[in-house]
Amino acid sequence: MVIQQARVVAPVGNGGIANDGPGTQSCNPGTSNTEGSGYFDVSGYRASLDANKVMPAQAVRRGITGTVTIRVYFDGEGNYVRAEIEGSSGSSLLDNDALALAN
Repeated sequence: MVIQQARVVAPVGNGGIANDGPGTQSCNPGTSNTEGSGYFDVSGYRASLDANKVMPAQAVRRGITGTVTIRVYFDGEGNYVRAEIEGSSGSSLLDNDALALAN
C-alpha cells in the first residue's frame, strides 16, 4: 500500500460578509491561492503515516497490490478534519485500510 499525498486544504473565506474581517473572495485564506499549499507543516503527519503503513495480511495472502491516493483535509490551524479516497487501488481491502490509517 502506498499513500501518495497528504494535501492541506484550508477553508474558503466568507467573502467578507462577517464582522471579523474582510475574508477572502474565492481563495484559500493561507499564504497562497493554490490549494494544497497551506501555511502549516504536515511533515509530522506524513511521517506518522509512513511509519505505520503496513500491507494488510489478507492482501498479502491474496496477492493484492495497488496504490491508494488519499486526500487529507486540515483546518486553518492545522488540525485534522477528514480524509477521503482520491484514487482507488481497485481493491476495497487496500482502500479501506489506507483510509483507516489516515483517520
